[in-house]
Amino acid sequence: MKAQKAELLRCFKSESRVFDDPSSLQIYSFDQGEVPATLRKILLPDSRPDLAVQPASVQDLSATIRYGLEKVIPFVPRGAATFGMGGAVPHRGGILLDFSTSREIYNFNPEHETIRVGAGCRWSDVSNYLQKFGFDVCTYPTSWFSTVGGWASTGGVGIGCTRYGSFHDLIQSLTVVLPSGEIRSFDSSDPEFRNFLGTEGQMGAIWDITFRVRRKPSVQIPFLILFDESHSALECAQELLAQHKPYHLKFLDAARIHEINHLLHEEHPNLKAGVELPEKHLLLACFEDQAEALAFRGWAQKKALFVLSDYKAHLLWRERMFPLRVKRIAPGLLASELVLPVNRIAPYIKESTRLGHRFHVELANECYFLNDATALTLPVYTFHSAGSVDESLKSSLAYVLTQTGIRLGGKPYGIGIWNSPFLKAKFNSRYSALRNYKNSTDPQHLFNPGKFFEMKFRSGNYAALPLKSWLIPLWTPFLPVIANILCRGGSQTRPDDLVLHNEDLCSKCGSCIPVCPAYIDTHDERTTARGKLRLGKLIQERGSITREEANTLFLCMHCGACTDVCQSRLDLVPVWDELERRVEQQFGKDVPRVEAFVKSVEQKKIMEVPYARGAQVLAGGKPEHS
Repeated sequence: MKAQKAELLRCFKSESRVFDDPSSLQIYSFDQGEVPATLRKILLPDSRPDLAVQPASVQDLSATIRYGLEKVIPFVPRGAATFGMGGAVPHRGGILLDFSTSREIYNFNPEHETIRVGAGCRWSDVSNYLQKFGFDVCTYPTSWFSTVGGWASTGGVGIGCTRYGSFHDLIQSLTVVLPSGEIRSFDSSDPEFRNFLGTEGQMGAIWDITFRVRRKPSVQIPFLILFDESHSALECAQELLAQHKPYHLKFLDAARIHEINHLLHEEHPNLKAGVELPEKHLLLACFEDQAEALAFRGWAQKKALFVLSDYKAHLLWRERMFPLRVKRIAPGLLASELVLPVNRIAPYIKESTRLGHRFHVELANECYFLNDATALTLPVYTFHSAGSVDESLKSSLAYVLTQTGIRLGGKPYGIGIWNSPFLKAKFNSRYSALRNYKNSTDPQHLFNPGKFFEMKFRSGNYAALPLKSWLIPLWTPFLPVIANILCRGGSQTRPDDLVLHNEDLCSKCGSCIPVCPAYIDTHDERTTARGKLRLGKLIQERGSITREEANTLFLCMHCGACTDVCQSRLDLVPVWDELERRVEQQFGKDVPRVEAFVKSVEQKKIMEVPYARGAQVLAGGKPEHS
């Protein structure tokens, strides 16, 4: 790979970076989803790329793609790697295109209420920038530090979609580098425009995005509506949406509220009784207009609904940004993600709850209501594994839940690797047109291969045989019977070792990456909390690593920014102290390298700027692709 790295660097006109060291490639071999070890050994024994490129300009991105096309090398686009379906995981090698440093804010037009940003720009970057001018984003994902390009490439459903719809509907134009290396701009009137939204990097690499924003609301008023039965809550949601226009409406079942309370007591052991959330089925409605909130109160009183608007409503509204804290409850965390018609959610939740009992897991359900009579439905379950068979069966529940939702008229939200068998169910009538477009623009299938339109593994096609779309409906009906016999509650414990314990608790959400001064300075993910925990695990398990790679762990300001934004509430600075002690003991410490790093951070004054500090604001500058 050294020769390829040198050839690529000669192609670049800007300060693009190429990573080829084994530990970096190991970091790039994972995303937020954690595939059970048994399945990973069979299906993904090696998911490392051959190289990783951070393009500093759209021209360098084009040069990289032209180089790969000439050499017949696959590409995998990657943002913050917060999509858990394997969409950013390379499993046929190739060049990984890392957009997480492309955080430019190119242009903000307050008159037209639009903003143009780099694909790697975080939602926190955009919101913090807009608020200086009295504006804010219309919608955003629960992964506050995920990338704008990543959300455009995946589902685009999250906070605020009840009023504004999918993020895809707010996008006005894109700059894309096609599989041929051609740089193209598309606006929403172009017939090819939609081919790049929700197709997970299959059709090309998104470089920048222009989308609608809004004036910042003066208030946000959350309400909780309590119910004894989930079907009553879901019926009320339909009535509420017919009568009112909340900014956000979300359903949480009693099991999900129980999880939140569990974590609340874990974080605050001396919490007084009655402070926790009521363990009922809930609707969380948020309004951004006093008159609308007042009208809702009157409507709720007429219907004799039990409504809370006190600190408990605000507590649950705050929790919208921390969905992955649940990883603290058990080592295993999986989910199914489906977009269902609102009138089919109640039967789906009833059936999914029954299936969870058969697999000996407790499902916790959430639903995000959109403005088109559908809702993103998330049955999530944590589990302790009682062995490889137990783990494999509990993992396969996600397929059973997805198949059940499709049977009830739903469609999968994301595809990636693991939902590739359900692609036709997601796109329905668009499937053939998308496949034809893929074949015409990327005939060698070099963009994100082995997933989405096809499911192929390095371990051989036989490994994917049970996951063929025509076979899944045949075996999923029998799985609950088998699981009911073989699955157990499990007694899996977390590691006692400080580093391994925190790595196990880490939700891999990537919130630590854009706020890390070391990452902003080096652009090296091994310096971030997520990367350091992964690297620390590699060292602890005696993985192959050089002294230079291990010394990357010393590139840390010990500022605690990673702890401040951690969804899993990890106290990380003591972990870094212990990691550095181990590395120095085993490999020694490269003092000149550490001193040069500290000097660089100080010269750039990175520590003086709060958490939006990684965004490169180029507002008003000439678009570089013009």
